[in-house]
Amino acid sequence: MATFAEVGSKLAAVERGLTDPRVIRAAGMAAKRAALDVANDVSGGDGRLSGWGKRGIKLGVGFDQTGATEVTINLRPGGPWKVMEQGRNGGKLIKPKKRSGAKALATPFGPRRSVVQGAMAGKGAVSKSHEQGARDAVRAAEREVAQILRKAF
Repeated sequence: MATFAEVGSKLAAVERGLTDPRVIRAAGMAAKRAALDVANDVSGGDGRLSGWGKRGIKLGVGFDQTGATEVTINLRPGGPWKVMEQGRNGGKLIKPKKRSGAKALATPFGPRRSVVQGAMAGKGAVSKSHEQGARDAVRAAEREVAQILRKAF
């Protein structure tokens, strides 16, 4: 049978372990991985949105520890993530400016006099990454806490 002093030292070790930054870091990394998985799903597998610039835009994710038990997930760049969440309206006619002397717009299919921007349905990327990230972060934190408890007892 354990004495009160032994139990108290074990509980103190558990308390130190729970405030260990490894727990919050594991939760943040799990949420980041979940958001990157969502980015790969909505972008076609490579996390890059084609049709956005020369080589497309890479959807990125980071996280910051904002408190002792709090992580903030940063979805970068914000504009493409917003479009992947809400979609965009279509039907806008894009023409070259008359002042610039341009006669055509460069498109992937060759120069055109005007281009109609297509619509895109939203895919709920931010909502999905939030839901999956929260679920995975809790699981990761629980695994870290279980390891701390195993070490103490």
